Amino acid sequence: MFKLTYNPNRYKENAFSEIAQAEAEIAQCMADFVCCVLDELKHDNRRCVEEKIELFRCLILASAVKEKAIAAVINALANNTTANKGVCDFPEAYMEEE
Repeated sequence: MFKLTYNPNRYKENAFSEIAQAEAEIAQCMADFVCCVLDELKHDNRRCVEEKIELFRCLILASAVKEKAIAAVINALANNTTANKGVCDFPEAYMEEE
């Protein structure tokens, strides 16, 4: 099982990476879950093909909804980060020096 690593006492600059890491761990857990369920369905002789297809459809739909939620969180974090930095008239000021 994964552990959420977000700590509200850390600096604001770390918030994006902490939440992004937690979301990545959730996504990995979801992927593992989907693979496990699909493997179980493959070897399940008690259900007919139609039931397996319906279960698979529901699983994919649930995964898609979660992925959309993860995208919304990442988008909100990106917007917050952009808003905190303000308008950048000179993008090269944020680029790394060579």
